[in-house]
Amino acid sequence: MLWPFPLSLLVFIATFASFRPAAALTYSPGAEPLVVRSPFLNTWNAGGSPVAGSWSFNTFDGKVTAWTGLARVDGVGYAYLGDANGATGRIGIAGTVQAINITPTQTTYTIKCGGVDLTVAFLSPIEPSDFVRMSLPFSYMSVTATPNDGAQHSVQIYSDLSGEWLSDVTNKNMTWSSQRTSSIVYHEFTLSDAAPYTVQNGRAEYGKMYHAMLLGDGVTYQVADDRSMRGWFNRTGTLNSTVDSNFRQIADQWPCFGLSKDFGTINSASSPVVFAIGHARDPAISYQTSAGPQARSLYYRTQFATDIDALSFFLNDYSAAVTSANNFDNKLNTAAAQISPNYVDLVTMAARQTFSSVELTVPTGSDGKLNASDPLLFIGPDKVNQIETIYATAPFWSWINPTLLKLLIQPVLEWHKRTQGTLSSVAYVIDDIGVLYPVATGPSNSALDSPKSLESTGDMMLATVAYVKASGDNSIVSANADLYRGWGDYLKDHALAPGSQKTTDGVTTGNNPFNDTNLAVKGIVALKAYADILNTLGQDGSSYSGAAVTYARQWQDLAATSNGLSSSYGDGNSWSLVYNIFADKWLKTNLFPDTIYQKLTSQYGAHLNKYGVPLNSGSTQSNAQWMMFAAGSVSDTELRDSLISKSQSFIQTGPFRVPWSSYFETVSGNVTSGTAGKPSIGGVYALLALNQGSTQSPGISSPSSAISTASGIPVIYQLMVASILLFALQRA
Repeated sequence: MLWPFPLSLLVFIATFASFRPAAALTYSPGAEPLVVRSPFLNTWNAGGSPVAGSWSFNTFDGKVTAWTGLARVDGVGYAYLGDANGATGRIGIAGTVQAINITPTQTTYTIKCGGVDLTVAFLSPIEPSDFVRMSLPFSYMSVTATPNDGAQHSVQIYSDLSGEWLSDVTNKNMTWSSQRTSSIVYHEFTLSDAAPYTVQNGRAEYGKMYHAMLLGDGVTYQVADDRSMRGWFNRTGTLNSTVDSNFRQIADQWPCFGLSKDFGTINSASSPVVFAIGHARDPAISYQTSAGPQARSLYYRTQFATDIDALSFFLNDYSAAVTSANNFDNKLNTAAAQISPNYVDLVTMAARQTFSSVELTVPTGSDGKLNASDPLLFIGPDKVNQIETIYATAPFWSWINPTLLKLLIQPVLEWHKRTQGTLSSVAYVIDDIGVLYPVATGPSNSALDSPKSLESTGDMMLATVAYVKASGDNSIVSANADLYRGWGDYLKDHALAPGSQKTTDGVTTGNNPFNDTNLAVKGIVALKAYADILNTLGQDGSSYSGAAVTYARQWQDLAATSNGLSSSYGDGNSWSLVYNIFADKWLKTNLFPDTIYQKLTSQYGAHLNKYGVPLNSGSTQSNAQWMMFAAGSVSDTELRDSLISKSQSFIQTGPFRVPWSSYFETVSGNVTSGTAGKPSIGGVYALLALNQGSTQSPGISSPSSAISTASGIPVIYQLMVASILLFALQRA
């Protein structure tokens, strides 16, 4: 039989079949994501500090979430995670971090511990189309041991957590239990006086922490004070499977929750030992309805009777989770690389930071059962479902699953529907539906005031139209026609002349231009976007469309300067990052001519600092997501790539050791206090969303559903290879 293809081509095919794009980041950014799963399970390692020798920290208070990883190789102790040596005296040699690889879903370290290299991988799944898996409040850490010298080695692995995962107030009391089921061993610990919805310093001080692993040969566990338990493992390579029953304060001899695995003697790569870490709360959200506050649970509880059942499923699902994560990473990296290699870094670092900010919830029905047909999505970690955050992240949700954008908008719509005709009713969109996550029982006082009413109304309209365009589903507008008509009227009355209205940017930076040209653009484009949706519904949107077209022409005259476009009408010495004009391109409202985009392109190029373009001439601060909105609206690819490069440089070389901050100084790189780790960074997906066509919203899978591939190879690659080989066989 003669093959119709040369051997070299078949080798290429075989290689291509197993190809995966290289890891997105191979350097240490400002902070390295470890467990980034929910608003209250959000732990990072400071960039530039070896993970083997540094304590991980909570995103929002910067305090320690102590996690210790130890390895014993041929009787010699090593530390691969945390700073136990500093905390308890020298218990082992700090491993040497040789490499780091960060993808959208995974952070992986290669750590040398004597004659063995450990591959330590942290996986926080991103499952936008599987509501059960998406809502599981757990993350993975896996450890694989591989000899680096060709010799045999005896290897044991250890992991422990302290009560600092519950609170940074370490004189608080906690209780715990440790159990074995038929398939897993787990530790469960909680604060003694935890009250529902209690949040302090950005942490939920109610709920239960979990540390678990599958049962198997060589698995042991223990609860004890940090010194004795870590020292015992360091000496023996095992734990004694006992539980300290003396409940006490977090810092009282530091009770820790340990798990270990004995690999025995290995002469090649071991199978991974997999640890699960999680924080489960029930109820998760307090949500105001017409009948009063409603306690809502996370969606996964519709499928699992207990957290332990969910935890067991999660651990047994590890292989499928890795496959799914690899597929997600590959799809995202491939799409981003078509724009720019540097852009891959941006979407990579934004993925977990954005996705972890939301929680998918369901209510309890009148029959006492959870109602899976009424899901709502809530976004934190500060004010609840702040509409500016929803709009900023809209490109992210549009790209990964537009249904999630609809579920974020829905709670805001429901508040307005409930208050129609009441004293609480307002003509514009409120800025949020809760003062502090996870309590969504009503908007903050600032949200009910009108200083940002044009911004929030424009945000709501644009986010809605973004959903409609991405999903092809306009029912959200038709089902809430009165609300959207009222907001369209508000935009028609206020868009062109914002006056003294404020913006989130202005409040953050302390610079609010009068008759803000960028804010006016948001209102004008939102008005035209609404008109376009009315037309798709077979309704007459001409009055809104006509007003928007007229306003756009007037705006060009009002904002014009001799060199470009001002930040404030009539101020010829000012200029602005007019990022809101991105929506004109994204939503195809086509209000502004090419000459406007060319002026903005020249303007941005003239004000490009080390880390980007400032928001306007009154400040040196900028915003990562808005810079990518601007990048999506410039008329020059070279400048677009320069804006991307500046943002990537900020991630790689900026002088900060915290998760990506949305606001920062474009000259020094200093970050704005209180803006690190926020979900709005998802707006950097603007360039991906820009070229996205209308799609069908992905379906919802059940826990038992099959993963699309078992190999981790993207389906498109498998189909290409199969087609070529089939053709070859047919020709043979």
